[in-house]
Amino acid sequence: MRLGSSLPSFLLRRWPPLAVAVCLAPIALLAAPECTKTVLWDRKDKGYTSHFVYGIGVTWDDTILVGCEARVAGADAGEKDLLLKRSTDHGRTWSDDVVIEGRDDHHSWSNPTFVTDGLTTYLFYAYTVNTDIGRVYYRTTTDNGLTWSERTEITSLWDGNPHGWTQHSSIGHGIKKLKPPHRGMVLIGFHHRGQVALPPTKRGYGNDVLRLTPNGWEIAGEPPIVPGRGTNEARLAERVDGSLYLMARQAAGNNQLRARTEGTPSGSRWSAWVTQEDLRGTVCDGGLLRFSDTCHLYSFPSSDAKSAQQRQDLAIAVSRDGGRTWGAPKLLQRGQATYSDLTRDSEGNIYCIYGADGSDFMGDRVYLARFNVEWATGAAAPTIVIDDGDAGFRTSGEWREVAGAPGAYGRHHHEATAATAEATWSATNLSGGNYEVFLRWPAVADAAEATVDIRVGREVRHSESIRLVKETATWRYLATVPVEANGTLEIVLRRAESGPLIADAVMLQRQ
Repeated sequence: MRLGSSLPSFLLRRWPPLAVAVCLAPIALLAAPECTKTVLWDRKDKGYTSHFVYGIGVTWDDTILVGCEARVAGADAGEKDLLLKRSTDHGRTWSDDVVIEGRDDHHSWSNPTFVTDGLTTYLFYAYTVNTDIGRVYYRTTTDNGLTWSERTEITSLWDGNPHGWTQHSSIGHGIKKLKPPHRGMVLIGFHHRGQVALPPTKRGYGNDVLRLTPNGWEIAGEPPIVPGRGTNEARLAERVDGSLYLMARQAAGNNQLRARTEGTPSGSRWSAWVTQEDLRGTVCDGGLLRFSDTCHLYSFPSSDAKSAQQRQDLAIAVSRDGGRTWGAPKLLQRGQATYSDLTRDSEGNIYCIYGADGSDFMGDRVYLARFNVEWATGAAAPTIVIDDGDAGFRTSGEWREVAGAPGAYGRHHHEATAATAEATWSATNLSGGNYEVFLRWPAVADAAEATVDIRVGREVRHSESIRLVKETATWRYLATVPVEANGTLEIVLRRAESGPLIADAVMLQRQ
């Protein structure tokens, strides 16, 4: 079991391998609200005039990747390096800068955007030929950002588009769907425009969503284009029923308010845009995160100023109904504040990257805030991870311990070949509420089809068959089940056909 850093070390030690391992079951501890901040970049660093437009992502082993535009001049189309940092200790320390793309007299690299699919993380970014023409590329990493592939261009996806779009950008991060239908689908939002010299209502601002298929990336669908809104920089999130929504900045009309559109689970069809009346702030990009089914977070400058030069008071708002309505925002950073984005790791830590300080719309420094859901919401919603070998994990039958497999939580898992082998993860003395249940296994050779049961007390609340395929190596959502106060929840994995059975980790996320 891991719950941030709030557990004593004796509960985190590895237990010796046993044919039948019986350990004390974990207890869901309630964490105190906490929030810490670290400076990632400073305007004075290495002769840059500013660091602006940020991306953030978390890889399969909880490595945090952050990116930004390191601007030599302040203009959006001016010379820029694309910088990357990584952290392997939950944001406490950071690597030196890595230049993913370097500037020259003709290149302007921008809009770093991350999305992870199993062991592969994609970094999307744009290249500006001039203020009105842009190209889109991506690179991939399979070692958590240590090395990156050559870049691949996908600008041709928008060749011949009917809207006059010539500039194409993503921003922040994409998502991997947790819920059926289309569970496991990887999607990323893009925004587009035509000539910037035109008035905002004439630039053709619009959005669409890309999805990853076996044949590569394709356009899934696009919301309606409304010139009077000018929707551009946007974030994507998934709801409890598997449907999607986009939350976008508006460049025209009442640009102090956000716009929202609802999408089908595949991202193919989208509703008309509606105005998000309860997210009023300065015209600016904002970050969006689905923390759980009933906790979505949005980060944005919340000051009621109409000028982009007056972006102030970065705040976090919480939605309990999948982004339809939002509560009063909680202040994260007082004073000048700019772009931001949000992500989380498997231990329930939430990360917000944002610009702040100074007196202009780009800010003097880039910060990484790490906080827990208790800080954001004022309510306890612990994340419990039970790893193989941790308290609460037990097996029956013949098993062997395996270390070092890519994708294994804690780089360690169990493997069984006996036909009657069974693995159980148990959590007892739980706080009452609804719990999302996730299962994880490493990227080893394809294993057997398995049956997994979720038991609350002695009652089976959910059962399904899953194939532990090599390409997954991420958290697989199973179900959401209610548990009474002081209740017990068990996840039982057993073989459904011949072949190796893999047992790694489960995660419980209280609503």
